[in-house]
Formats: sequence, C-alpha cells, structure tokens
Amino acid sequence: MGGLSPLPAATPVTSELGLLTGSAPGVISERMQDVVRDFQRLRAHFANASEPDSEWALNRLIVTLVREGPMRLMALAAASQCDSSTVSRQVGTLVAKGYIERLRDPDDGRACLLKPTLAAHERYRKSLDVRAAREEDVLGAWSDSDRVRFAELLTKYSEDFARTTWPNSVRRDGAASCRFRSAQAEDSAADD
Repeated sequence: MGGLSPLPAATPVTSELGLLTGSAPGVISERMQDVVRDFQRLRAHFANASEPDSEWALNRLIVTLVREGPMRLMALAAASQCDSSTVSRQVGTLVAKGYIERLRDPDDGRACLLKPTLAAHERYRKSLDVRAAREEDVLGAWSDSDRVRFAELLTKYSEDFARTTWPNSVRRDGAASCRFRSAQAEDSAADD
C-alpha cells in the first residue's frame, strides 16, 4: 500500500486554498463530519422517496446478508446494531417481499439461518451500480492514481476505525464470531 510517513498529531495542515486548518486528525474529523452530514441528507432523500422498498433499515439488512452470508437473527441484529425484535419484524417484511429465506441451521435444527435470495443479490447489485455512478460523478476529475490512492487510504481508515472504535463488539469483519456469540446466547437461552 505504499509507505507514507504519518503526520504527527500536532502538525498544522494547510488546505489547497492556503488556509491553516489545524492538525491532520482535526481536519480529518471535520471532513468526516461533513461526509456523515451529506450521507444523512442522502439517506433522508431516499427515505422520503416514493418507492416504498427504499427503506434504509431494510436495505441495510440485505447488504449485511449479501456481504456476510447466511446468519441467525441474533447475529443479524448484532451486525446491524439493532435490537432483535426490530430486526425480527424487518426480516418478516423481507421474507414476505422475497429478499430473505429462512433455512434450517445445519448445526442446530432448532434454529434457522437467514439467507439472501437471488432477488436480494440483484437489489444489492443495483444499489452498488447507483452508488458507483454517484461516486463517478464525484471523482470524475480525479486522476486514476488519485482514485486508487484514495480507495487505499479510505479502506485503511475504515478498517482501523472499526478496529479501534469497536474492539469488543461486532465489526464488519466479525460475522463469524458474531454468529458464534449469537449461537452461544441462543443456546444458553434455550437451556433456561
């Protein structure tokens, strides 16, 4: 990934406009707030759209299942950081719409796994295409090397953010451990 030397936390950063903007971590924090704000506005736009299937929470469950694979309801709730009763209702909606199917868990016949259907995969692919087109609009004037470098740095930031922010909880890369913890919780609940 290349060997950039990290800036010390106290190093002032000058923007392209020549304005002194503060330390690199401070500037990054401010820009991340801007990005989060813009994504919230985008989310509100889609939530208010006329298409009822655009509900953000349902799409988040589809994305989780397509990216992470089949899992139990408790694992899906943990991965989406929602309570299990909310996720249970949402799963019911997604099953009725044909986006999720319930399968018998081969490890425990009493439990079921939630598996994304072909329709869920198609919806996910269409969503990726829409987002890629939006990113192309944003990055249109960037050089290929800038795009690659940004993708590398954003990936590194995302991974490090997850690792340092959520060390003792479910992370995107923790689906297997999430399923294991959820299976243990369900098993102990079944024993009670």
